[in-house]
Amino acid sequence: MKILATLLVRNEAELVADCLEHHLRQGVDAFLVTDHSSVDGLADVLDEYRDVILDRQYESDCRYLQDQWVTRMARRAVDFHPDWILHLDADERWQGLDLLRHIPSTYAWVRTGVWRNHLPVAESMAGPFNPRTMPYYELPGRTGPHAARFVNFGSGSGGKILHRPMKDAQVGIGNHWLHYPPAPRSDYDGITVHHYPIRSLAQFRRKVVNGAAAIDANAWSPEIAAHWRTWRDLDQQGRLREVFQTFTLTEPEIRNRLADGTLHFKGF
Repeated sequence: MKILATLLVRNEAELVADCLEHHLRQGVDAFLVTDHSSVDGLADVLDEYRDVILDRQYESDCRYLQDQWVTRMARRAVDFHPDWILHLDADERWQGLDLLRHIPSTYAWVRTGVWRNHLPVAESMAGPFNPRTMPYYELPGRTGPHAARFVNFGSGSGGKILHRPMKDAQVGIGNHWLHYPPAPRSDYDGITVHHYPIRSLAQFRRKVVNGAAAIDANAWSPEIAAHWRTWRDLDQQGRLREVFQTFTLTEPEIRNRLADGTLHFKGF
């Protein structure tokens, strides 16, 4: 079974080596990568993995055209004759890809189980990213009396997609849906996606600045992804730390939520 993965990335050099290594261990054979105008040394990291990157593109467009760029990679991947193509973000760690062997041939694409959204721990916010320092996660729709942390990141929209090679594939924004062609789908909880979107205050600030700028460049209406603009305004007021703190877990909360089953622990 040959698995290829696409990766669209911008200024996340600190994540990419771990992302590639993790998915190689999970059974991914090679990658197609689009670098969206990164200026943080990402090119050097990608150079180190040239042997497993089959296709590499650089996008200078200031707009955020994720669906178009991922669709382009999905169609290009067909030329390398994979059995499956999956679509990664650098802050995701997928598990269970070996289970693809058991998907009946009648299914052309798969949606994974919902994201496992990992939360930063207040006592371990410094230093480079390491998944082991963020072992606690919540599941969308299963937070009980606790407010869901990641509603603004679309985590309620379900899983991520992977599909068989199709030259006319059209991947939806966020990699949550295959818009074309119409084909039988399997919803499969056995393949899981661990998601680490907020890891430190500095990283969160970069994400906010880049996200708001991309939305402005796309000329989207104000109600679309309005949280990016709101957070940018708060950052300009010196208040982004307050927002970041709402995403962090404290030790008392960890104990209470593990006990009531609304927080989960991922061992390594």
